[in-house]
Amino acid sequence: MKKNRILRLGLLALALTLVTGSLVSGTFAKYVTTVTGTGTVTVAHWVANFAGVTGSEVTQETATFNLIGTLNDSGVYDNMFAPGTEGSFALTFDTAGAQVARNVKITLDASAPKADLDYLKFYSDASRADATEITGTDGVYVIHNMNYTADAAGTEEIVNVYWKWAYETTDGDALDTIDGIAGKDYNVSATFVATQLDEYVALP
Repeated sequence: MKKNRILRLGLLALALTLVTGSLVSGTFAKYVTTVTGTGTVTVAHWVANFAGVTGSEVTQETATFNLIGTLNDSGVYDNMFAPGTEGSFALTFDTAGAQVARNVKITLDASAPKADLDYLKFYSDASRADATEITGTDGVYVIHNMNYTADAAGTEEIVNVYWKWAYETTDGDALDTIDGIAGKDYNVSATFVATQLDEYVALP
């Protein structure tokens, strides 16, 4: 009788072990798939060339030139400044091929001549009308300030600037005469800054 009880307990323990084992093994059974991918990162191309007034494409930030070299007036001797003279110059830059959004800003520093020539003015149009006058602070003018989208296409751009020393001004003759007697040389400088913009541009 005692042996039968031990035998039954042993069979019961064996049965419980088998049932528990199947439950445990069923809990941890699963499908597993592992995929490893390799990606490529391509850095966007950056192009920013400033030719200044020379017309030759060079990578630089500042171009300094003599304003008298841009004179269009033949009414004075040997290309000299005088009341009534005027001229123009073109600044060339190129960001075609840049694959990021960007801002292009060009400033003109004419503080040296403006310190003496009170009636020297700059314009954005050949008409030199009041509405096209470029205003500045202490002789520094922003002549171009524009944002561009990320686009590898495009061509070089030209910014035209026109200047004039007015011939007739109210109560200006005395000051003009002083400037004429001084006979100074004046240089101006144009500074080109191209800056990447942190902007999202939707893909086509």
